[in-house]
Amino acid sequence: MSSGRGSGSDDVVDFFLGDWNITDRRQNQRIRELQEGLDQANQRVYHERSRLRSELSQVRGSLEKRLDAISASFDAFVELSDIRATLAMFDGTAMARHRTRQILSGQRPDELRLDDTSAYWLVPATLGLHALTGGDLGTARVRFAEAADRDPLRAEVFSILATAVAAPEHAPALAGPVLPKLLPALPHEVDRWQRALWLLAADGLLGDDAREELRLRTDTALREQGLPQGDDSTRRIPRVELKPERAPVNLSGTGEIQQRLLAAEQLSALRERLEHTLVTRSAPGADDAGRRRTAPARFAAETLRLLIDEGSSEEAPLIERAAQLRAVVEGSGSASADSGRPRWDARVGTLSQLLHADATDTGAPVDRRAFALSFECARTLSTAESLAHRAQQPWRGDVVITEQGQRVPITRDGPVGDALADAEAQIARRYMRGGSEHRHITLSAAAIGVVLVAVGLSVGSPVLWIIGIAAFGCSGWGVYKDSSGRQHTMEFARHQQERMRTSVDKGVAYLGALLDKTDAAGARAGRDLDAIRGLLAGV
Repeated sequence: MSSGRGSGSDDVVDFFLGDWNITDRRQNQRIRELQEGLDQANQRVYHERSRLRSELSQVRGSLEKRLDAISASFDAFVELSDIRATLAMFDGTAMARHRTRQILSGQRPDELRLDDTSAYWLVPATLGLHALTGGDLGTARVRFAEAADRDPLRAEVFSILATAVAAPEHAPALAGPVLPKLLPALPHEVDRWQRALWLLAADGLLGDDAREELRLRTDTALREQGLPQGDDSTRRIPRVELKPERAPVNLSGTGEIQQRLLAAEQLSALRERLEHTLVTRSAPGADDAGRRRTAPARFAAETLRLLIDEGSSEEAPLIERAAQLRAVVEGSGSASADSGRPRWDARVGTLSQLLHADATDTGAPVDRRAFALSFECARTLSTAESLAHRAQQPWRGDVVITEQGQRVPITRDGPVGDALADAEAQIARRYMRGGSEHRHITLSAAAIGVVLVAVGLSVGSPVLWIIGIAAFGCSGWGVYKDSSGRQHTMEFARHQQERMRTSVDKGVAYLGALLDKTDAAGARAGRDLDAIRGLLAGV
């Protein structure tokens, strides 16, 4: 009785314990889920905090940069205001620059009065330009001479450039006595104002005498300076691209022939370039006449503007500083660095570089190209002769066909000597040297058959006879397979030999056509060289 009650109590306890275990497991699972959710939330918060910190750092850096820029701009604006206030005291020199710009732009006043208390060279130069544009050449000469007494270089450069821009009909008369003083000898590094005078003279805008004077100065400078480093004949060779030809992939040794073709094409391109420069010169068209007037005048006008904007000796540092500060205010520079403002006396290149640029510039007037080319005649002719020599040089190389591991040298007439026969023999030996793989089976089967038949006859055993006959059958099968294998191997060897002959025939045909083309190019190179010599002789 008591045992029954105890058993019931145990069931009740087990029931409640089981329910508690289930509840406990559910709670643990829930706790784990909450813990995982909390970890994920912490990770999201961490990443979000990192992102915000990064964005805040960028915003802080951007704000600091903007504040620094605003502060620098404000300081620059304050300093610029002070400089402008100082420049306002130079009202006479500023008025001279203003009137000069007016005259150059075509807004010439009928009467010109300028304050000349500062001994500024531009004041008499502007008065001379005013007289020149009014047709009074004598007064202009006097005023330009007065300006040259104050600053010879700037005044004389101004007189030629301003005359070429505003009154080009008087440029030859004024440039004749002034140009030799400005260009006594051309330096290795050419300044911008020298380049402007050079373009005007080379294009004939300053007259024939000035052009011949510039030729003598340039020739003297080139002889004294010699050939600058890095200036080799390769830059005078035109760039050409040969049309790719489909050559046999197993053909090698045609590189020298391709170089001959390339030299012939380069020589033809050089002749065409010289003809475009020199032949066209005999009959310039309207477009070239326009470039002849506007191109150097545009460069001269820009150089003249830089010279005028430089200011007087007292103003120049203030104007330069004002340009730097203006760049800071506009957000395009810094006050401590150079403003990058171009100058009228800045270097624009070496003498040799500018000559080469003029000689090869297809957009330049033909007179300028011919003028520049006249100094490169000797080197251009040397380059043409070198190209012609390479194009006409006899071919003495080796062209080789590589097929199946065999190298067969060829000429335009066929393979060299017995090279093809040797290659075919080598192919035959390669495939026939091992014989048939069934030969050993055949010999073994025949020997076994003889032994078994002999033993069978001696002991009178039919079984041995049967086995011996079977061995003879195997021997016959081996003989058949051996004959079949030899026939197949011979056919394959003949196929490979035929393939070798076909490859050699194709290589010979390609080489013959290529050499014919090269010979024709060499003959054309001789004619191109004669044409180039004739063109350069007339320069």
